Amino acid sequence: MTGRKEPEEALRESEARLRLALDAAQMGSFVWGPGEDCAQPDARTLALFGATRPEELSLRGVPDLLHPADREPHAALIERALNPAGDGALRSEVRVALPDGTWRWLAIAGQTRFDAKGHAVSMAGTVRDITSRKAAEEALRESEEHLRHTVELNPQLAWTATPDGLLDYSPERWRDWTGGEGIGEGWSNAVHPDDLPGMAAYWAHLDLRHDVPVIGSQELPQHKESKERGLGVVPS
Repeated sequence: MTGRKEPEEALRESEARLRLALDAAQMGSFVWGPGEDCAQPDARTLALFGATRPEELSLRGVPDLLHPADREPHAALIERALNPAGDGALRSEVRVALPDGTWRWLAIAGQTRFDAKGHAVSMAGTVRDITSRKAAEEALRESEEHLRHTVELNPQLAWTATPDGLLDYSPERWRDWTGGEGIGEGWSNAVHPDDLPGMAAYWAHLDLRHDVPVIGSQELPQHKESKERGLGVVPS
């Protein structure tokens, strides 16, 4: 009996450690049987979905809890995870409705287990709340969009470049000013040949890990309007 108890005790300790880790990460866990469409979620997973019964988290029940726009993409990801030709992994981000009318973002990660014949036997996985992350991403997107709009309206020509001098952002007016493409080609293409050696030397010695002052006004080469314009450079 002692030999049998030791593996059972080790299993209990392993499960306890896993539960402790999930609780610390504020994650829920689940096991789902595709054949019977039987869901076995823990209490946290039920709470995250706003559900009260395991049946609500079956393949048939989950779509009713999701944002309409997330239902088809989520179903497609599950179908992919159940395909034995793939890796069996499920990675899905969905919105579930809350009683107050708001939406909670959840990240679902699962792994399908297949039998020798390639049939999906079960899927085990975790669920966590990523609403705060999604809100931060949306705030950043809106901030970047606002900044981009401000830059486009600014009479000054603002742009950014990678350390090797390739443009990774420029407004639409870049093409109007320089006659060249706005992304990829080096900023050196827009600099007057007389000014290029000095600017290239300055750029080569910049420490791009830190902010640097604006380089003095430079001259653009003649473009389609046969005029030259000043160009201020701020490496990013």
